[in-house]
Amino acid sequence: MVVDLAGMEITSQTPLLMNHENEPEAKLGDVSATINGGQILISGGIAPDTPEAKHIVEMGKKFSWQLSIGAEIMAVEEINPEDARTINGREFQGPFLHIKKSRLREVSVVAVGADPETSLQIAACLKISPTQKTTINKGVFHMEKNLREFIQAKYNLGNCDDAAILAHLAKIGSTVEDETASMKAKNTNKPEPAAPAMTEAQIQAAAEKAAQNMIEARAKAEAERVADIKAACGTEFAESAEEFISLGYSAEDTKKIVAALKKQAKAIPAASGNIIIKNGPAVNAKSLETALALTYGIDEASVVRDYGEQNVEAGSHLRGITLKGLAELCCRMENRSTPVVFGDETIRAALSTASLPGILGNVANKRALQSFAAQPIIATRLCSWGDLNDFKESDRFRLSTLGSMEEVTEGGEIKHATLAEEKATNQLKTYGKMLTVSRQMFYNDDLGLLMKLSGDFGRMAAVLIDELFFHRLLANPTMEDGKALFCADHGNYITGTAGALSASAIKSARAKFLKQTDKNGKPINVLPKFLLCPSGLDATAQELLSSLNLTGGSTAGPALNIVSRFGLETVSAPFLEISSFDTNASATGWYLFGDPNQVDTFEIGCLQGKRTPTIEHANTDFNTLGMQFRTYFDVGVREQEHRGIVFNKGVD
Repeated sequence: MVVDLAGMEITSQTPLLMNHENEPEAKLGDVSATINGGQILISGGIAPDTPEAKHIVEMGKKFSWQLSIGAEIMAVEEINPEDARTINGREFQGPFLHIKKSRLREVSVVAVGADPETSLQIAACLKISPTQKTTINKGVFHMEKNLREFIQAKYNLGNCDDAAILAHLAKIGSTVEDETASMKAKNTNKPEPAAPAMTEAQIQAAAEKAAQNMIEARAKAEAERVADIKAACGTEFAESAEEFISLGYSAEDTKKIVAALKKQAKAIPAASGNIIIKNGPAVNAKSLETALALTYGIDEASVVRDYGEQNVEAGSHLRGITLKGLAELCCRMENRSTPVVFGDETIRAALSTASLPGILGNVANKRALQSFAAQPIIATRLCSWGDLNDFKESDRFRLSTLGSMEEVTEGGEIKHATLAEEKATNQLKTYGKMLTVSRQMFYNDDLGLLMKLSGDFGRMAAVLIDELFFHRLLANPTMEDGKALFCADHGNYITGTAGALSASAIKSARAKFLKQTDKNGKPINVLPKFLLCPSGLDATAQELLSSLNLTGGSTAGPALNIVSRFGLETVSAPFLEISSFDTNASATGWYLFGDPNQVDTFEIGCLQGKRTPTIEHANTDFNTLGMQFRTYFDVGVREQEHRGIVFNKGVD
């Protein structure tokens, strides 16, 4: 557990005990506590009237004691293993209990504290002269008012208590006797040399130097601790060294643990992480993952590539494995005890393994990516890809040269071209869904449902790209020049009674496409490659682009169909004509698109090159039994260039 000092209540006086013992003889005195910079600072005095107190003082001269607190817990939160949280200026990795609110009840002197960074310094012993008018009452030192005020004023201590005064005197090497004598000397007009007041700059410099010394000392001590722990673990227990370091063990503690491990090593059975099923090949987490992948349709060639022949051979014996069977096998592999009858205890044990969540997560991710790749995405044929580094609106620049290439005379200089910028934008957004593998799914053995939903995650991500593209296309958005994507000024918009899809309409649209010029008034010199039309016009488009001859009309016989030689490819999309998808949908409008490798008409933006959705898994909240899967996809689709695309509205 980690106590959050920001939520701790502190009283003016706190008992100082020995080993948290709530006994009269265990009380060493009273202390005051303050919280500063993520640390709790304890100051006060020990009244050495009991054997226990004398022992603390005497041993403190030779060895370092540590401190421990006793607190009343008022608010607590359980932190999961995969979560981390910064408390008191330090980062802690779960699992642990975060004590968010507490009340300090006592401070104890202990040999080994829960936090290895605690320390106790006994700076000096209090000397009390019989002539001094002070008393010791129940282990608490009481100082005369005039002496207290004299010391407070002399050292600028403010209105602090006796314990804080004693701590300060011990720190500077003074005693109550010394200060009493100093007060008497001042009262008899004997001048007391006063220390010159430090300037703000001197105070700051001294503080910085002290802090730096403290940092260097702690860094040196930590480096020595890490080196000593690694040396104590050696090669035999090297895998445990990092764990001991992160847990804050001292070198001495590590040596004791390693010694105990060596004694028990002979009794520990060798564990390979494998199990044998019916005298078949050895089965481990990878072969279980292979079995699951083969069972639910992951391409066998990719399974062999990712897992190897040996795991595929072992996994093939487990094709058709159920969710219950998978959970029990994962528990057996990691030596988790489970009841004879499958139930909640089995589910808890399986979810606590490292194997089950990883196996389900990896196979679910493969299912999603396979479905994503299998789902046809129309937009990827018509749009270019772009990589964005963040979620802010990003400017996308295109450079077009001014002027043509010029002849270079003998011994002449090649002239620089002038560049003119044209700007477009794109912006990423995050889209996602979540599902839970519930306790009921374990009992119902619904592993197939989980795999189906994982595949649906991938398919949804693929469809999302098309939905974003066609919503943007049908909206005819305003571009950076303040004009609609398709308009007369851009020379890429055709409307009128003769706009229905036909050979003549395609000829007219192609002619308009070829007349498009760049910003400098020069032809873009790009041929149209795709005829994009609603699904209802797909057959008509196919006939027009593949038939060598045309019949009918006023001609007596078949006529050459020149459109079939334009090299156009038909791309049909239901998104263009279904009004329930987009209110701007039309059953008659169609488009000519250039090759996205030659001209950027639309861009599909993704985050730092990640062009597929991501699936992650995690434990559910404490009050539910199961695990969660979530998918998210960072993507954005925006128009980039009005050149290289022509829109025919079709029939008005």
